[in-house]
Amino acid sequence: MIKELNEYIDEFLLKYPREKYRIKKLSEKYKMSDFILVENKLKNYFENNEKSSDNIIGLIYQPRIHYFRLDISKAESRLTREYMKFLHNILKNNEIEDKVFYITAYHYLSLGKSYGYKLTASPKAAFPISLTNELYPRTRERIKIWNDDRIYIFSEFITYFIEEDARYFNNYYKYFSRHHHATKNFSLIDYIIDQKVSINSDNFPDIAELFIDNFVFNSKAIFITRMVSIYTGKTELNNIKSKLISLDEQKF
Repeated sequence: MIKELNEYIDEFLLKYPREKYRIKKLSEKYKMSDFILVENKLKNYFENNEKSSDNIIGLIYQPRIHYFRLDISKAESRLTREYMKFLHNILKNNEIEDKVFYITAYHYLSLGKSYGYKLTASPKAAFPISLTNELYPRTRERIKIWNDDRIYIFSEFITYFIEEDARYFNNYYKYFSRHHHATKNFSLIDYIIDQKVSINSDNFPDIAELFIDNFVFNSKAIFITRMVSIYTGKTELNNIKSKLISLDEQKF
């Protein structure tokens, strides 16, 4: 039986309660409408579990620039489908009470996994770690060079990085959800924002919060009932925008 993403979240946070506490505190600043808007005719489908005969399509909409993310790469398309499926399942799962917590956790942990891949597992990783969680000799040498006092005079540009930081991010990569060995992108937020930052385990919670804030400010996941494409006319897109509403916060 294939586990759902919320089960992977539970599994990871059971192992790392400190991260659960951080995510819980972070999630309290958000509400459902920060993440999701729906077409008005889907309101009862999500809020009251009424059936819908319509096809339900999910995509990312950026309201501040009136942009539907349609002409996107294969990687972003995969990440968007994963995110929209996750949101749909979370909204429809009556056993999950704090849905905003799980949405926040999804973004937080996916971002950690993305950095885990970049820093410790990708072919170009600066600090590679073996499958047995051991640091290679070249990894220890790179960390030593990275933290060299002669370089660290540029501390405002370079983040201090130690062996435990490498293991911290590698844990996200290895233990949060499964993935195909060829997968290279894990976080929709990281993919869309695409900002290079210096990072370690101490500042990751702050970086994650900034990235989620940026995403919430600029993007919304939307559920609609009409298929749209890059060829959809401006009048039809405006009609869709006019029918987007928030879900009742009290029911979620």
